Amino acid sequence: MSAVAGNLKRVQDRIAAACSAAGRAPSEVKLVAVCKTFPASAVREAFGLGQTDFGENRFQEADLKMRELTDLRLNWHFLGQVQSNKLHRILRVFSMVQSLDRTEIIEKAERVLGEGGEKRDGLIEVNISGEESKAGFTPKEFRELLGSGALHRLKSLNVRGLMGIGPLTERSDRVRSSFDLLKTLYEEGRSQGLAWDTLSMGMSSDLEPAIAAGSTMVRVGTAVFGTR
Repeated sequence: MSAVAGNLKRVQDRIAAACSAAGRAPSEVKLVAVCKTFPASAVREAFGLGQTDFGENRFQEADLKMRELTDLRLNWHFLGQVQSNKLHRILRVFSMVQSLDRTEIIEKAERVLGEGGEKRDGLIEVNISGEESKAGFTPKEFRELLGSGALHRLKSLNVRGLMGIGPLTERSDRVRSSFDLLKTLYEEGRSQGLAWDTLSMGMSSDLEPAIAAGSTMVRVGTAVFGTR
């Protein structure tokens, strides 16, 4: 068994165990394999093992990789901070943009997609750790966005939920409370009539508490492809 095959199996087992502990079905949680810095050959190997969703943080690197993998039916997720001048290209090639981190980007994405008669899935990124190094709406800013009604007016950008990154800490209580916060904000959106179905939180080191808190999508890189 190759390293990727063994790693992928272990991650799938972790997801299944976390779902069992939370009284959930493993089918409720989608795995996005984050392949930044890893070659197209690693993506091809993971695809051959049944993995179809992959995440990238940088457009240039992702674009080169995608060109090598056009023969595969893959779902690509953009996870990095969206630069306004690259938004057109990101929307053209990614299935989902998980890092809609400011109002300007949401509005521009809606405009660009509308002009092209296209639709694209997206997630709003919320800074749930409170760390200044992390991008995303603050919880207060998100609630203001929600209260403005702007998300209800979107027609081309299909916002399906929220994405967040847990704090970099060994304190399990802080990690869990940050995920609980994102779940609360997600439910606030749903209570406002938004047809959301995706709560993206949890990575290699913290997918278990994320699933316990209600995550429907985990983004795992190191535990699948190895140390960068």
